Amino acid sequence: MTAILAARVGGRIIVGADRAWSSADHMYTCGPKVLRAGAWLVALAGEACCDWEALAEHNPRTPDDVGDLLGRSEADVLLVRGKTIRLGSCDGSKPWAWGAIRGDAAIGDGGAWLHGAWDALEGYELDAETRMRRALKCAARRCPSVKGPFDVVWV
Repeated sequence: MTAILAARVGGRIIVGADRAWSSADHMYTCGPKVLRAGAWLVALAGEACCDWEALAEHNPRTPDDVGDLLGRSEADVLLVRGKTIRLGSCDGSKPWAWGAIRGDAAIGDGGAWLHGAWDALEGYELDAETRMRRALKCAARRCPSVKGPFDVVWV
């Protein structure tokens, strides 16, 4: 399961993600759920119908190119490039649907917990990376499908 948040901070975007993966009866720690593919930062919640790490070897130009590389997955994806956050969703039976997000965006089972913790920490004198790591830890305390270690990446 997953908690991923892309948040706008001072003209930049910070992305935080957990490393939980679960099967029907076990919780595992997986590799990073955030990677760079060409100019895009790609964050995945769900099942990818591709070799996830191999995606980094490609240079997709558009969100549809990223969707083609991911295949007909059952997943949600955050794409970040420059100051733009795009949310993609696929149910496995139709092509990927993409939309631009004006504010912050969270995906995954723990996404709402992570987003809420991020918002609750606003106003405290924390740098953005510390705030994101604390929000990830808070989400993990409240949502059993969120698990560290945590990754924090700037775009």
